[in-house]
Amino acid sequence: MEAAEVPEELAAMPAGAELAAALHAVPLAAVPNDRMLDVLRAHYRQLCHEQARFAAAMVEVARCDGIPGPGAVARTAGPDRYAEHESRAALRWTRSAAEAEHAMAEFVHGELPVVFAAWLAGDLDRPRVRIFEQYLFGLSADQIDAVCATAVPRAPGLTTGQLAALLRRMVIAVDPDAAARWYRKGVRERTVTAYLAPDGTATISARGLPPDEAEAACRRIEDLAEAARRAGHPGRIGQIRSEVYLRLLDGRFHHLTRDEMIAALLADPRPEDRNPAGTDGNTPDDTGPDDTGPDDRPDGNPPDSGPGGGPSDDPPDNRPRGSSPAGDPDNGSPDTDTTERSSPGGDSPDGDTSTAAPDSAPDTAPPAPAAGARRDQRQGIEIRVGLSTLLGLDDHPGEIPGLGPVLASVARSQVATQPRARWRFAVIGSAGQLLSEGLIRRRPHGTSRSGPVGGIVELQLPEALLRDLAADPARGGRWSAVVADIAAQHARRDRHLHDLDARPGDRFPGAGLRRHTEIRDRTCTFAGVCRRPARASAQDHARDKASRGPTTRSNLGPVCHYDHAVKHRAGWTVTRDDDAAIWHSPLGGHYPARGEFLHPDLPVPTPEPDALWTRDARNDPVPPTGVDEQPILCRPPPSGTDEPPPAPPAPPQGPLDDDPPPF
Repeated sequence: MEAAEVPEELAAMPAGAELAAALHAVPLAAVPNDRMLDVLRAHYRQLCHEQARFAAAMVEVARCDGIPGPGAVARTAGPDRYAEHESRAALRWTRSAAEAEHAMAEFVHGELPVVFAAWLAGDLDRPRVRIFEQYLFGLSADQIDAVCATAVPRAPGLTTGQLAALLRRMVIAVDPDAAARWYRKGVRERTVTAYLAPDGTATISARGLPPDEAEAACRRIEDLAEAARRAGHPGRIGQIRSEVYLRLLDGRFHHLTRDEMIAALLADPRPEDRNPAGTDGNTPDDTGPDDTGPDDRPDGNPPDSGPGGGPSDDPPDNRPRGSSPAGDPDNGSPDTDTTERSSPGGDSPDGDTSTAAPDSAPDTAPPAPAAGARRDQRQGIEIRVGLSTLLGLDDHPGEIPGLGPVLASVARSQVATQPRARWRFAVIGSAGQLLSEGLIRRRPHGTSRSGPVGGIVELQLPEALLRDLAADPARGGRWSAVVADIAAQHARRDRHLHDLDARPGDRFPGAGLRRHTEIRDRTCTFAGVCRRPARASAQDHARDKASRGPTTRSNLGPVCHYDHAVKHRAGWTVTRDDDAAIWHSPLGGHYPARGEFLHPDLPVPTPEPDALWTRDARNDPVPPTGVDEQPILCRPPPSGTDEPPPAPPAPPQGPLDDDPPPF
């Protein structure tokens, strides 16, 4: 087929009538392969432009003052109260859809002019604009300007999930007190519902849960299900999780130990959970070819000893989300072996690769439970928070990987309850880049010796703050020993980084090198668009081990199982340095992926108590009457409506595979 002529200026042509005409003249089936991505992007830019003009048309419909005469133009100062019903009838929409579309068009057109301008230019699409509407509704004009100044220029390069997380973080920062009132109202109105699906199965749903407690509950389900699966349960991981969930709720697991729970699951699997002959429901199909052979798994970890064997030094395959099971080499506790498998000096600047034994000092970590004390059955979680927030210098949000940003009060509370977790630090530069990381051997003075088993506490701090705190230990208060530990390791960071790369010929990265890449990149690095947490992803060699790729910082990065298969089966390649990966597609696309874990340009707090959170009476001192009076069993939620939810959406799940995380 003869190739069509594609104008060179198409990639830079602004959205509008000229671009529409140019695209209309290009026969898609004859576009050369190396120009197809330019055409695709141009069509999407034009589509976004038309969506913005459609929203502007709805705004004008709402201001049309009847028909004063043929050909006359008459507009009102504001929208008619019942204007959406004109669109509802003309476009054959449902009432809820018409109300939602008009509400979004009015708010974005009138209150978010910077967002609307980017939409009209084709830089933002409707899903991203919708997220701006959901998160910024109720803020004052000054607060909107502060958020949009940073978020709008970055939005085109973010997925909707990344944008939602950024806006959530910025909205908390712009008025922490108002965000806390909104949060408390949501927790007051927490409830549980259940309803039947068309196939006759039931769905149980809870809302308004504190995110740290919800994460711990999910982590416990995931841990028990993974243990049962490794012990030989025939079901897929999702089936086992649902069975654990039911048995924890209905009382069948009441008073059982962890081993007894697993034994009960193995003794009574459901008939629906048994796999057809010749199939294995426990292994995803899309792990993809490996770097060096059948025993080089895509997560960079050697095979474990299998059911009934001893524990492996490395985390298991398909670890859900960002948490890791107790006994993980980067997730130790006082009652587990905390020695990390690593290259020499890979875990601490002084070359000590094991966790220091606790002594009698109250600020030495990890603390041990009191003799004869009942073992805490709670499951630790991963929580990230700035040290400045823990010191009370600011109220910046923390983060639970997989869930997203949480209030500073939630982060502080969770850190206080997890002294037995694996604590680590990340020192960042002025541009947000990782300068050094490591394990924290100390705990704040007076820290309790009890708490959940497992979990990760990550303290983040700019290098400038570390320098100030180290120079004036009194500013650190009860955290002074922690600051001194971090400062000593940061001072020897060059040796630490050198030691991480000391064994480039190893097939698998040591625990210290894995930890470094996980902190540096945060998520799966695929084209900068995958949000699967790094700890639940593979350690992938950019240049495959079979091609003599070294096991070093500059050649390793987290890639989830799904995208690892995409890389190997679909012809993608990766080049990277220590800070960024560039993915190269079969059609010639180049997609940089640079890890981000802090946003130093958060807006300063600008409280506006009369303007914030007005939607849904978010500042009501008491929950609505009868909110808890309905039975758990209820009708299913309505479907087919475009009405936005009253609260910001949860981050989307990670990439699909045979065993997606359920939470």
